[in-house]
Amino acid sequence: MVEILWHKEKLLYFNIVTASLFFSYTWILHRKSIKSLHVARSAGFIHVVMANSFVKILLTLALIGLFYYLKQPQTFFFLISFIALYAIFTIFETWYLLQISDEKAGNKGPKR
Repeated sequence: MVEILWHKEKLLYFNIVTASLFFSYTWILHRKSIKSLHVARSAGFIHVVMANSFVKILLTLALIGLFYYLKQPQTFFFLISFIALYAIFTIFETWYLLQISDEKAGNKGPKR
């Protein structure tokens, strides 16, 4: 029983760190996206989105590897919660970047 609680504490710690890092990264992405809207080149926004995807994948792999190296969990249940957090933040980022892209193009999207 004590071992199960110990694993839950590790998982909670991992989820808090993951959510904090994703939130920070999303805030930085927001700032970069807003700055890229004011660049004369239309490719500036595309570069921000492409760099975002690449950096997010690297950070994700590094975070999983670091957690596994430091905490050495007995199971991979931490991946389930990590994937859920990753999916939520990825969906939010995609939606947000599409909103910014529509604003830049002057397209308000289909009326509903």
